[in-house]
Amino acid sequence: MADSEDKANILNDYFPSICTMSSQEANGIHKQIKQSKMKMSAFLVSEPEVIDLLNKLDCLKASSPGVSPRMLKEASCSISSILSYVFNKSLAAGQFPSSWKTGYLTPLFKSGDHNDPTNYRPITLLPILSKVLERLIYKRLYAYLVDIITMVESRYSSKRVINRGVPQGSVLGPLLFLVYIDDLCNGIMSTIKLFADDVSLYTPGIDILRAATTINNDLVIINQWAKDWTLSLNANKCVAMCFSLKSLHILTIYC
Repeated sequence: MADSEDKANILNDYFPSICTMSSQEANGIHKQIKQSKMKMSAFLVSEPEVIDLLNKLDCLKASSPGVSPRMLKEASCSISSILSYVFNKSLAAGQFPSSWKTGYLTPLFKSGDHNDPTNYRPITLLPILSKVLERLIYKRLYAYLVDIITMVESRYSSKRVINRGVPQGSVLGPLLFLVYIDDLCNGIMSTIKLFADDVSLYTPGIDILRAATTINNDLVIINQWAKDWTLSLNANKCVAMCFSLKSLHILTIYC
């Protein structure tokens, strides 16, 4: 495959295919969500806050096309008033500017066959202004959630719309994902450790088959939870490992 544009379009078809939600899936999720009685008070963004964030922008980091961090930093005092006005209007309306949701994606090869799109990791650059607004929201949202949730070649392809998941490279993405998976631990008998979207289960036991049964039962629960919330588990990345002071002959224990 020699044409760079063809390569870009193949990758651009693949990435949205693994994170696009149907209307039926969306309706299924909405039915499961219960209205919370807890309310987060409204807040306003101040000019000093905006100036402070603009002055802290890292001009050496990669950024999306358009307004650069350097431009925003140099003009911070001149544009802080209009930006704080736009930010407050966005928060009051409960709407995030659609143009700030556009991400510029670069595929990063991991390993394996170079012609297999599943062997590439998408690296996304989002507009700088979107990150400034997100940081303002993050500061308030984190303070609100901290005691609530459990853990806190260059050719362009055509555009694609992704309607599932949180924006990669965003400021709020990791925090919102933690909110989304907060009830994942419910009903799990093993010790569970979570880091972003990675999950590890541990269980001790003298009887290895009993320990394996416990973990397999928990895997069934997690698999059903993932289906209920339209998340996909990658079976190719799921492995089981046994630790023992003795040498053991271990049969396959992963269901």
